[in-house]
Amino acid sequence: MLRIVCCISLCLVASHALAAEGKIYRTVDANGNVVFTDVPPKDQTDAVQLSPGTNYRAPTAPRAIAQQPERATASEDSPEYLPEEVGYSQLSIVSPANDEAVRENAGNLTIQLQVSPAWDATRGHSIQVFLDGTLVQTSASTRVTLANIDRGTHGLSARILSGSGEVLANATPITFHMLRHSVLFSRPAP
Repeated sequence: MLRIVCCISLCLVASHALAAEGKIYRTVDANGNVVFTDVPPKDQTDAVQLSPGTNYRAPTAPRAIAQQPERATASEDSPEYLPEEVGYSQLSIVSPANDEAVRENAGNLTIQLQVSPAWDATRGHSIQVFLDGTLVQTSASTRVTLANIDRGTHGLSARILSGSGEVLANATPITFHMLRHSVLFSRPAP
């Protein structure tokens, strides 16, 4: 089966390369083998009509969230007021690491965030987690679990919001690779 697929692939590549120079002809020899050639056969004058090639456009990278934190603008009398010395100076994604391969057949991912100074959930702050530029979870914890992530490469980012919805800190986006078992790659039983 693999030989047939390789032969067909090779014929298609060759036919596309030859199509740029001229016409392609298809014949069947005495043994029933299909032959593609750029030389017109004596008994056939019709050329093979080739379809245009398939074009692949890679997906765009996930949108990055602005790196500079916005400062709270509420007055000192309001509950949303966050004095400068209590603000978050850093938010980072500790786990998974940037460019890490995560082997998890169910597609579950545990994200561990690090906040400096220490996380203070009592102030009504929340953490938003973005997967491939899309908000997937809002949490009051620095440990977040996502379920059933598709296999492949993904972008991950996070940010801290005040109770009024102002951005207090952003994490530097990372990339990770979700590896999940596939029946397509299973070995046949001996």
